[in-house]
Amino acid sequence: MAHLIEPMRGIRAGECLLELRECHKFMVEHTDACIGSLRDCDPGCWGVALKRLMVSFPTARPRLWGSDMEEHRFSEIINQCAGLERLIHAVEWALDELGDCVVEVCHPTTSSGADECDLTLCTGSNERLGFEVSDTVSTTRDNNGKVQGDIQRLTDATLSRRFLVVSSDSSRLADRIFKKQKISYRHHTYESTHIFELLVVAQPTAIFGATEA
Repeated sequence: MAHLIEPMRGIRAGECLLELRECHKFMVEHTDACIGSLRDCDPGCWGVALKRLMVSFPTARPRLWGSDMEEHRFSEIINQCAGLERLIHAVEWALDELGDCVVEVCHPTTSSGADECDLTLCTGSNERLGFEVSDTVSTTRDNNGKVQGDIQRLTDATLSRRFLVVSSDSSRLADRIFKKQKISYRHHTYESTHIFELLVVAQPTAIFGATEA
């Protein structure tokens, strides 16, 4: 699958943050310009047009922008942009807390690899920190299994510390899942983003993809 923003490996966290901010700025500028085109749309077909709206990207792109990504569906760009903003918050928080550590891997806009987190950082003391990042809006149900899946990935990974990065909406959902699975955590906030550090890791008991009542 083509990457909207290419993964990063083996760079400093500060450099990674600069790359993420550049891609975010590029994404926002061109998506905002695309939204403006709806002003000329027939109001009676506004929803139809918005559903099919494509965001075009010029050839002068950030270094990490996917080479095949000349245009992308508007609805998907919104989801990718929101997730990217949570990821930026996670890197900013890590820099404040840990200093400029090394990025083992960062997946800005695609699902992480089979054995990789969305973001894995390595500290000077050889700790490996894994972050799973999302921007789901549900407060009560994990309808697509995203939060549960992220917890599963964190518990399966070989890491020194594990972090779940979510929106304020799904922070309550995450809290309920942690309590149900008897996983202790430390709760941090950064801007509008909630960062849960898993302290006691237990294998999740809920069925993957099942909804929370």
